[in-house]
Amino acid sequence: MTRVLTQEEQSMLQEVFSYHAPTGDQELRYVAIRNAARWFAQAILTNTEKSADQSAALRKIREAVMTANAAIALEKQLPHASETQSDLCSFCGVAIDKGEAGKVCSARRAQ
Repeated sequence: MTRVLTQEEQSMLQEVFSYHAPTGDQELRYVAIRNAARWFAQAILTNTEKSADQSAALRKIREAVMTANAAIALEKQLPHASETQSDLCSFCGVAIDKGEAGKVCSARRAQ
């Protein structure tokens, strides 16, 4: 099944999958993240034996760096998560409407 993308979806894809040259202090922030990741990766390599888990840990650090870099590159272009997602119940994790009393779902309030 295929569908036609909305204009909003097309715009989002164009923004996310385009090159964003660093501006302002972004380059310094990229370097800070890479340096912290390198330090963490070194700690993993020096304190764990070579294994699938070690490889997975290093891969996840790389993924975290890439995601953090994307957050920097796209910070002005995409809506903040809190603007687009529901809040979650602090007890059970069920999505609740923003501003719902006490940040808990109706099932928890009834208890």
